[in-house]
Amino acid sequence: MAAGDTLQVDEEPSHTVECEHPLFRVLRVRLAPGAKTRRHRRDVDAVACYFGATRLRVDSGGATTESATGPAAPIATPYSKAPQDRVVANVGSAPLNAIEVEIPHHAAATCARCDAFVTGVPHLHELDCVSRVAEALPWCCPTPRRIKTPDGARAFESVTHGAVDVYRIALAARAATPTFSCDRPRLFVWYSTTIVATRSSDGNEHVRRVTAGSYAFDDRRFHGKLENAGDAALEALVLVWAAVAPY
Repeated sequence: MAAGDTLQVDEEPSHTVECEHPLFRVLRVRLAPGAKTRRHRRDVDAVACYFGATRLRVDSGGATTESATGPAAPIATPYSKAPQDRVVANVGSAPLNAIEVEIPHHAAATCARCDAFVTGVPHLHELDCVSRVAEALPWCCPTPRRIKTPDGARAFESVTHGAVDVYRIALAARAATPTFSCDRPRLFVWYSTTIVATRSSDGNEHVRRVTAGSYAFDDRRFHGKLENAGDAALEALVLVWAAVAPY
């Protein structure tokens, strides 16, 4: 391969594929201060989650941008609408450690948000410890929304919303959420090291240690509580799918 050739993102040496799933793919990105990637291309939508703070300079098609990165600033990019060849340079003083969650388009996707199962308890995104970060990767929902028109009649309208919603979770040490439900696939990205316990309403309990920079996926319908059973504050991002295709 010639030095000037553009690589696919999974061929670029700073990117390592860590997980592949029908709904997503996770690539770990590591880049030392002063280093830069080779020119590479991504053709599917992605959400980047950063651990630690640094500065990145991106050269894409002759246009150069520079920005700070950090845990508070996940970035969603609809590459499928405008694929880009780019070179990324770490111009900060700290190493770059990030994951990029690629989210391919599924033509047969249905809306798990608009068809949400009603349980009588709050959904995950309605908890006080959860805040919205971004409505990522907009798409036109195939499920029309029922509305009331000005004359009082009922009608249906198309609606555009995120194919993936991104939320931030913050729980103090030894704190727990109230009972909630979630019936949509979700990817937790952990920003702190602690012990997480999930206790479902049917009596099942799962306790695990999580570390900063790790992640976990769950697509089971959940009804119960999430507890931070450790001595450190829990910080995490959670990507919640709205557009779900059979898999």
